[in-house]
Amino acid sequence: MTLIDYTLILPSELLHAIFTLLPGRQYTSKLLRKVPSWVAVSQTCRRWREISLKCRALWTRAPFPNFAWAEEALRRSSPTLLDVFIDAAFHSEALIDLALRDLSRIGALHLSLAAMSLSGNLPLVIANTKTENHVLPACARGPAPNLEELSIVVANDFDGLRRELLLLSKGIFGEVVPVHLRRLVLEGCVLPAGSSLLRAHLTSLTLSSTKAWSDFDEMRNSLTCMPRLETLILRVNTLANMDHPSLSSDTERQRVDLTRLHILDVWCACLDDTSLLLDNVRIPMDASIIVATGDSLGASEHSLKRIATSFHNLMDACQSSRITYFQSTISIPGSWFTYAGTQHTRDSTDLKHAENYVRVGRDVYHKRGLSLSVAQDVDEISTRYTRFKRLLGIPAIASCRILSVRDFEDHSPSTYWTDFFSNFTEVVELDLVRRASFSFVDSMAIATHFPALRLLWISEATITAREDDPPGLHRFQDDLRDGIFQRVASGKLKKIRIFRCDVSAEYIRELTDEIGTETIEWDGRERGWQDARLSDAESSLLEDELDSSSDESSEDLL
Repeated sequence: MTLIDYTLILPSELLHAIFTLLPGRQYTSKLLRKVPSWVAVSQTCRRWREISLKCRALWTRAPFPNFAWAEEALRRSSPTLLDVFIDAAFHSEALIDLALRDLSRIGALHLSLAAMSLSGNLPLVIANTKTENHVLPACARGPAPNLEELSIVVANDFDGLRRELLLLSKGIFGEVVPVHLRRLVLEGCVLPAGSSLLRAHLTSLTLSSTKAWSDFDEMRNSLTCMPRLETLILRVNTLANMDHPSLSSDTERQRVDLTRLHILDVWCACLDDTSLLLDNVRIPMDASIIVATGDSLGASEHSLKRIATSFHNLMDACQSSRITYFQSTISIPGSWFTYAGTQHTRDSTDLKHAENYVRVGRDVYHKRGLSLSVAQDVDEISTRYTRFKRLLGIPAIASCRILSVRDFEDHSPSTYWTDFFSNFTEVVELDLVRRASFSFVDSMAIATHFPALRLLWISEATITAREDDPPGLHRFQDDLRDGIFQRVASGKLKKIRIFRCDVSAEYIRELTDEIGTETIEWDGRERGWQDARLSDAESSLLEDELDSSSDESSEDLL
């Protein structure tokens, strides 16, 4: 019987291709804690070892799981650039020193560090010690001339408490600007003023829970050094602590041209900071802009005007002299935060060749309109509605071509919404409201909601009554029925739901015959159901009183 060595069957070219594809870039925390299985290829046989030594790509993305293999990987891969992943909570001091010994060998550096833990969390304290005594000093030894990607993630909230942000040394990488640095991700740290990292020609900048600038002028000066910037993502609330000029100042600031920017995603604590950030900034018309703030409805009047002016500068003019927004998005959260945008339910494969839609993450945002996302707080209705009305009353927003207002529920009088959108009937070509819920409140009839239905393009409308509404308050009038027919016939109303309302079965049958069974959803409660419920309640109460009186009579007889 002849034994066949299957390691000799595969040709050298195929083995080389396999070894090249083995490393990949999908490293997780689990992979960092064990030796990757593809390391064994160099120990299978002499032939595989010779091929692996010639395939330097096999050793370029080293997670350094143990000291012995790390030394071998560095030796075999020389002088190929490495992708280095360091976890201060897991890797030993010797491994950290070894990985950062030659900064010129590093093409991508991913650091998972830790700030001081006041709670005494042991893994966090150990990680903090390694960060202060090994990682940061090693990064300050000299320049990293070949560094293309840098990610620094600082875990400073393991126990749920707010921690001081980790202060990075000004002398990181020898205070020399990494000339090849293109992608920078910073989370949970503080950059000193004039940091060399923000003077690099970046194409992608992501700052999350990070203080990178001391004032707005420094921030804008940093952006001027990034003419190739394509992605700018800011998730920072520390901008509110910056020293910035008064919002009442109308001084024109230096123009910042970001001609290659594709994605602008900004979340700040207040709209005032965002408006100053976008002041006199030029961005391509096909860019995706998402602006979300924590207190948009509580921002100053001057700040609202400033943000409107900023968006005016980013707009494209139509032939009809009307203003067309591109993918501009403003999120106006109440007690919670949500991404703004108009989500489309069509299959994603249908959107590849669509000109009016673009995919951003999991959502699809309309490309030629302005989207407002509103999370309303019932306890602060009057204040928030007033701010929201002022925001929509700005000419820059009132003159947009497509306006999308999503995720709102009507807790206000119907006359509010009628006045609210009355100014848009002449200047807005299309008002798009994806979901709207109209409720009944005291002294409100359903007919008064119809003006709002006429003004808006509602794809899904929910008309519902509350349990505590008096009987007979909400009756469907003929003008509302005719209006529903018209909107369904035009293809604008896709779904209507009627819950707990005083409506006859004949009325529902007429609607169903006109608009179809798939369009209307009814809970089956016919006209008079509230009166019947009230009668049942009165009857039940009367029976209880009779029972109690009979019991008392029996006790008296005894």
